[in-house]
Amino acid sequence: LVFRTVGYSGADIRNLVNEAAIMS
Repeated sequence: LVFRTVGYSGADIRNLVNEAAIMS
């Protein structure tokens, strides 16, 4: 469960980073 939560958070953060890069 912990690993699943970490993996989800990691994907979420990566998505935010990609979005920020596109917006720049």
